Amino acid sequence: MKLKALAAILVIALLFIPVTISPNVVKKSIKMENTENIIQNTEKSQTQYWALLVAVGVYAYNPDMDRPSMLRAIDDFYNTLLVSPFWNESHIKVIKGANATVANIMAGFSWLAKNANENDICLIYLTTHGFPIIFDLPPRDEADGMDEALAAYRGFLPLPNPFSWEPLANPFGIITDDEINFMLNRIHAKGIAMIVDSCHSGGFNDNWSYAKSYDFASELGKDLKGRNRVILTSVREDETSYGSFFSDGIIKGLQGYADSNKNGFVSAEEAFYYARDIILNNFGGMHPQIFDDYPGELALTSVEFPPSMPSIEGNETGKTNVSYTYKLVSYDPEGDRIKYEIEWGNEIEQTGFYNSGVA
Repeated sequence: MKLKALAAILVIALLFIPVTISPNVVKKSIKMENTENIIQNTEKSQTQYWALLVAVGVYAYNPDMDRPSMLRAIDDFYNTLLVSPFWNESHIKVIKGANATVANIMAGFSWLAKNANENDICLIYLTTHGFPIIFDLPPRDEADGMDEALAAYRGFLPLPNPFSWEPLANPFGIITDDEINFMLNRIHAKGIAMIVDSCHSGGFNDNWSYAKSYDFASELGKDLKGRNRVILTSVREDETSYGSFFSDGIIKGLQGYADSNKNGFVSAEEAFYYARDIILNNFGGMHPQIFDDYPGELALTSVEFPPSMPSIEGNETGKTNVSYTYKLVSYDPEGDRIKYEIEWGNEIEQTGFYNSGVA
């Protein structure tokens, strides 16, 4: 039987201490025959899944550029992957916040290249501020004459920018699309899915589609290896991405809501189209992009719908040194048992497992 964690427990309430409730699945088994076959085939081919998850979210010299939603999104992404039997903790590297320096991010790519082999599947998730550079760095491969860059932790200078509302970029604190493409070419995996959620992220498809890479001269010798990638970006190159809406849609899709063919698992392609429809139907000015050179569909997770957020009965505030009782109830779409977890300030408490719908 699958076991799930959600949020909340009997606790001693402290005056005005904030409560954080967030979904988190801790254990699971697969019921669906199709998914079992996929897992068995994966084991026979000795396929392993590897992920590099990067969220900057805070910026050393410009706190006005901080985006807490990026840090929340990477935690949700990590927890969603661990639900699936395709993934385990030792195969997922998370780099976030002040640790998301250029050196650490590049080391993360090297970690993928070192561990993944031609039988494996790799997932790369990057979320931060992105922007065009006003000139095209060698190799000169940009039709608009500008490269694109992602800001790392020290990606901005503490100086005003006369050309944009964003601060000036730190040339030693950014990663360009050419550098990312170089690192991708070092990863010799059976399949690579890359998700970029940032402003101007559409520019990060640069020649990753081999259909455009046949013109060898115009690409200045870019490596054509790896016609096995699915690149997902939150917006077109000339647009601006707002919030973490694209990430939220991808994550929800990977939980199972994007399983359009009902085969028990979610591919990168299915997750993209699920997230894209949410964006197009609810947010103007954003048009997510996909560049798919993987044969068939690239499976990333098995279906495991999360429980509902719990309803809570009890006082929201109280006095110190007084015990309060809270009644919690959540429902699981598949009738699985639920474990509740609640965060009080710096403390986290957990319950045992309860049947779905039982307070």
